[in-house]
Amino acid sequence: MKISRRRIFFRIFISAAVFAAAALCFFEAAFSSEATQEGVVGRVIDGDTFDLDTGERIRLIGINSPEYQPWRNEAQFFGKEAADYARKILSGKKIRLESDIEAKDKYGRTLAYAYLEDGQFVNGLLVQEGYAKARDYPPNNRHLEDLNRAQKRAQKNKKGLWARPAGLS
Repeated sequence: MKISRRRIFFRIFISAAVFAAAALCFFEAAFSSEATQEGVVGRVIDGDTFDLDTGERIRLIGINSPEYQPWRNEAQFFGKEAADYARKILSGKKIRLESDIEAKDKYGRTLAYAYLEDGQFVNGLLVQEGYAKARDYPPNNRHLEDLNRAQKRAQKNKKGLWARPAGLS
């Protein structure tokens, strides 16, 4: 039985396409920057940093809240309020953490986006309610556009940080 060159080419082409698709799926799964883990929040440090009950320190990606570390005599404007709000929504709660490109920062903290059990995006909630600002920390910027939109809503609605009179920094 004679097979035409066209059929041979077609079979090789289909085989190569199937192989390429399988390889792409494998490599995407193996090298995906999005890894998840679950945990329970133990201690909230400030508006963008907390510890899991295992002791692992988590720094929320894409946001920056005012500092509030009274043990160091460091408290920026609205820092206590941001820390109190983070405690209110996070303390003792089960959360899902999602990583981005870099897993740790220069202080050894795990960098993550956090989600409450009901699916609420914690990073976005903190920004939307005015307890943190959206901030680009390349290369970890998967949700930057969403966080920028949340900040614009907070500014428009004069929430939290954005409620202070003009001229105060």
